[in-house]
Amino acid sequence: MVHFSVPQGKGFFDFSVESGRVLFAGSRYGHIPRQVSSDLVSMFGRLGFAFLTGCANGVDESFRHALAESEYSDSSIVACAFKDRAETLQDLTGLFVVPDGLPPRVALAKRTWWMTSRCSLMILFPLVSTTLNGNS
Repeated sequence: MVHFSVPQGKGFFDFSVESGRVLFAGSRYGHIPRQVSSDLVSMFGRLGFAFLTGCANGVDESFRHALAESEYSDSSIVACAFKDRAETLQDLTGLFVVPDGLPPRVALAKRTWWMTSRCSLMILFPLVSTTLNGNS
């Protein structure tokens, strides 16, 4: 069991999570700096977590690079809504996780449901600020 304490207002939000799988997800239009994504992978790996991310551009891509370059690549899964993307991954295990032949919007929604239902903790970057992108 891993315990977290996150600053919230004048106090803290405390919670515990069974070590399991951490999902890194977020915006298709932003990127996480390499050092930030690598540090997060390293920290959660040392805590005993396995990893899950998606096949999309943006945040998913940032974490795919960090996971592939880490010592935790063997405990990482990349969930894909499209078979061709799962087949082209080389450094990580890619899984085609939705029924074949679905319209793209439906496939993406089902892939998201698949990922969120299989993680213990999700780190979400829904809107990447200009500061995280390295811009002022």
